Amino acid sequence: MSRLTKIFKASPTANNKAELRAAQQETKKQLFIMKSQQWDQWCNKIADMNAKDIWQEIKNIKGHPTAVKTLLPNQEANNLARHFTTRAAHDTLPEDVKHSLKQLQGQRRQSVLQAKLASTDTDVPFSIFTNLRQFHGKNKDSAPGEDTFTLL
Repeated sequence: MSRLTKIFKASPTANNKAELRAAQQETKKQLFIMKSQQWDQWCNKIADMNAKDIWQEIKNIKGHPTAVKTLLPNQEANNLARHFTTRAAHDTLPEDVKHSLKQLQGQRRQSVLQAKLASTDTDVPFSIFTNLRQFHGKNKDSAPGEDTFTLL
């Protein structure tokens, strides 16, 4: 319809006006049909509700929704953990997955054991200034950023 509006504004002839009006009427007709379908769906939805739920729906429409009951973080974490353990229980898995997990468990243990035995160079003292020099090079002159501080 916006294309027809542009055409009519560019060339306001009787034919363009008629096409625009026809498109406007068709749009209004389609909107009416869509609104009617939505109304029917809503009525069918509330037909199966009890009185409490219907009044809650009306409050939501008016813009006064009731607060949703939220769980405490610990309760939510426990619920999620319980759900995960039941879904990932070993006895509910297919046999090929159980076999793969058993193999993977051995590989994981071996990897952890090797990592423990390997010497690392991460256990050395450091300072924040040493790290900043490494990241930003040896140039101590730098322009201040958004925080207005210059780096070392």
